[in-house]
Parts: sequence; structure tokens; C-alpha cells
Amino acid sequence: MKKVLGLGRRGWIILLALHLAAAVAGIIVGLVLLQDLPGIDRMDIARLSRVTILLDRHGEQLHTLGEQRRIPVTLDRISPWLVKAVVATEDPRFMKHFGVDLKAVARAALRNLTSHWGAEGASTITMQLARDEFLNRRKTLYRKALEAVYATQIEQHYSKEDILTHYCNRVYLGHGRYGVEAASRFYFGVNAADLDLPRAALLAGLIQAPERLTPFRHPQRARNRRNHVLRRMAVEGIIEPALAEQAQ
Repeated sequence: MKKVLGLGRRGWIILLALHLAAAVAGIIVGLVLLQDLPGIDRMDIARLSRVTILLDRHGEQLHTLGEQRRIPVTLDRISPWLVKAVVATEDPRFMKHFGVDLKAVARAALRNLTSHWGAEGASTITMQLARDEFLNRRKTLYRKALEAVYATQIEQHYSKEDILTHYCNRVYLGHGRYGVEAASRFYFGVNAADLDLPRAALLAGLIQAPERLTPFRHPQRARNRRNHVLRRMAVEGIIEPALAEQAQ
């Protein structure tokens, strides 16, 4: 068969494969939705593993112990700049979707078709949280379907503020630091509540690949990623372009 509507045989095969994958994913989602998902109602930052802090006689920190160095905090103890930077970079439509961003899924599928498979994902903040809380990182159709189902269930059980709080306390940010409070103290020596815009943008940028973007080992990469976050915040209308340039 010659090219039809600009697509060759390979293009039609890819489209057919996508339709079949979507059908299979729909069947999987339908089956899983009939089941009760374990653990959804027990998602609480108080259950997260945390660091043990050793203090001297004057109350000054001497050392920290723990496999996952985490200091859980509530959302009101996280800089608004950091929360905005995370949303702008990881999930701009976070406040509008139900756990799965259908527009992002369609956009990712289109870009993957025009480049190569897996070039872009469509995971929302809630889907990332579902993966890290209940699943694994293996890239399989079944896992992605479960991720979507868990995400919709999480959105039904928790408010957007609760989801952001848990995400900010669970996310890995490099050098054994989990959660924004432990990471903020490690990288900048300040609490997460005291982060200014440039530091908040840098920390939010680490989520993508913390070990590859750490400012301690790769300062230029970290700077470039921070500037990308600032530009995303400007594009999303969260900050003025002039403020983004100033922060850079």
C-alpha cells in the first residue's frame, strides 16, 4: 500500500499498534476499577520514613541518620515559590485534571509518533505519586494503566493540597535527600519555607533527574535546568517574564 494521507506503511502500523494498546489499556483499567485498591486510604506523610537528627547539648544539629533522609512538613511550611515551580514544571494543569491529564496524553502520543517511542511521557503529579507510593518504575503498559487508576483513586480520596503535600515530602531530590525540607537544608542551609524564587526553581528542577542535575557535581546543568523552570513559570503566567529574567 502506498502512502495514504501522508503516512507510509510504518506509520499505519504504529497507529494500529497505538489503537490496540489503547484498547488493551482500557480493558485493564476497566478490570482494575472493579477491584478495591490497597493502601489508598492510608496515604499519610506521618507514615513516611524520616531522618533521625542528633543534637548537641545546646540544641545544635550534629548529625543525621537514616536510609531516606526526610523531614516531613506541611504545605504551609513550604515556600509558595517552590510549590508554584513544581506545578509549572511537572504538571501545569494539576488543578484542572482528575489525576490523568488527557490533553497531555494526546500531546505526548503525537510527539512520540513524530520522533521516537517514549520520547515524551504524560505523567501528572498524581500519577508520579501513585507510581512511587504503590508501584514500580518498570515501563510497561500494565504499570502505566495501574498508575492511571491509582491516580484517579487518589484524587477521589484526597484534596489537591493533600496530594501536593505528600508529593513534596516523598519526591527524591538527590544525595539521599527525600522531600523538599531535607533537600532545602542540604543544598541551601535553609528551611523549605524560606526558599526564594531562584532557589525554589533550582530545587524544582532537580525532580527530573536529581543525580544528573545536582549543582554540587553539575553546576551548569543545574543552572540551565533552573532557568528552564523559571521560563516555564513565566509561560504559565505564574510570574512575569521580567521577574524570571531577574531570577536567572
